[in-house]
Amino acid sequence: MSELKAKDELLRAQRLEELAKTEAEVQAAQDEARKAQEALEAAEKARKRTLEAKAALEEEIQQQESKAALAKERAAQAAADMEEAQKKAANWKKAAEEAKKKAAKEMADAEAAQKKREE
Repeated sequence: MSELKAKDELLRAQRLEELAKTEAEVQAAQDEARKAQEALEAAEKARKRTLEAKAALEEEIQQQESKAALAKERAAQAAADMEEAQKKAANWKKAAEEAKKKAAKEMADAEAAQKKREE
């Protein structure tokens, strides 16, 4: 009987040893799975930060493009305004010259008429 009991104890010990090995393997696999999960979560956070940064950059680019377009439009308007002002200045200069000539002619005519009356 003691031999049977010893065999049972040996079998039991062998089973416990196998279970211990299996538990260690399970624990190692769980540790690896946990590490993989942590790496995945870190990668997802990094991806999220990258996407947020990309979106912020795209928004900044859009704002800068809008500002550039507005500046270009304002520059074109300023050039048109300047051209219009130059045309007006040229017209005023021409009108002033014509008025000066007309005044000089009227004065000359008036002096000639005065001389004619004095004669």
